[in-house]
Amino acid sequence: MAMGMDPVRARGSLRITLGRFNTDSEVDTFLEVLPRLVDDLHPVTSRSFATTA
Repeated sequence: MAMGMDPVRARGSLRITLGRFNTDSEVDTFLEVLPRLVDDLHPVTSRSFATTA
């Protein structure tokens, strides 16, 4: 599974990769979108963890 995690933990993770070819504009756009992405994913990951508890 991703990053050596079990499936439930992997579904609750967000892997972010930046490299030397990313532009400042791309990073700025990502940082603008990230809070909304986390908010949108939170209910999904909360359900995943609740079913394993």
